[in-house]
Amino acid sequence: MQLIQDMDLNDIQIFCKAAESKNFTEASITIGVTPSAVSKAISRLETKLNIKLFHRSTRSMRLTEEGKSYYAVCKESVENIRDIERQITNSIEPCGIVRISMPNSYGIKKLLPAINDFLEEHSDSLLIEVSLSNSYINFTKDEFDLAIRIGDLVGDRLVAKKVNVAQPMLVAAPSYIKKYGMPVSIEDLVNHKCIGLRFAHTRQTIPWDFSGLSKPYHFKPSMIHSDSVGAYETVLNGFGIMQFFDYAVNADIAVGKVVEILPERRPRGKIVHLVYPTSRYVPAKVRLFMEYLTEVLSK
Repeated sequence: MQLIQDMDLNDIQIFCKAAESKNFTEASITIGVTPSAVSKAISRLETKLNIKLFHRSTRSMRLTEEGKSYYAVCKESVENIRDIERQITNSIEPCGIVRISMPNSYGIKKLLPAINDFLEEHSDSLLIEVSLSNSYINFTKDEFDLAIRIGDLVGDRLVAKKVNVAQPMLVAAPSYIKKYGMPVSIEDLVNHKCIGLRFAHTRQTIPWDFSGLSKPYHFKPSMIHSDSVGAYETVLNGFGIMQFFDYAVNADIAVGKVVEILPERRPRGKIVHLVYPTSRYVPAKVRLFMEYLTEVLSK
């Protein structure tokens, strides 16, 4: 194994603090050293790496592109070392920030109502940052620990844990059915107002799935939304028909706010995965949250 030459963990920790601060003086106060010590630590790293880590001027300081990449790796590595030290010394319970990304409707309808107990139990040691987004995140660039993804995982180097299955269901409001009638076949849908969903990272309206069809059903939308929560409000207001996952509509079906259309043509459910990068060490704080989510979301 080839050793990293002249590696100084203190210099790396000082670099991380400097990257998180507005200037070397602020970083020095946080760390408890002189500004000169911060500057020398950065200079040693730049000499060792043969790159510039910061753009410096008399008024400002910012990371170079190489500095940003180096900081992302160093920050994670330092946090992992601290986490392992806590585990082997059994000094304190897992602590820090856990960042998770998930689709808007899944977060609102499924996850957020389920994590109150976890937040109350660990409120003094853990902070959970939840990002509701239908875009696929870059784990390294966006600094996320976990993500919820629904459906097939294509081309991603991720560890995936199945937590449950999401069932697509075609629904409309009773007021829409009263005005336009109930579709009795897939062929009938061409005569109805179909609501489309097109996320920012996709170029086309997402097609619907039905059992008995060999390929997804493409339709001409009467309205297109970029967010499933907004699309669902349109359906509730009686404008049209749309396919949603069961976790978003089951409660409203039970009280009659929406009705299911063509239940006999429900497609196969889509697997919901909890994912994280294959190459990443998983800190205790993340493992703790993963174990809780796997348990509560599988119910």
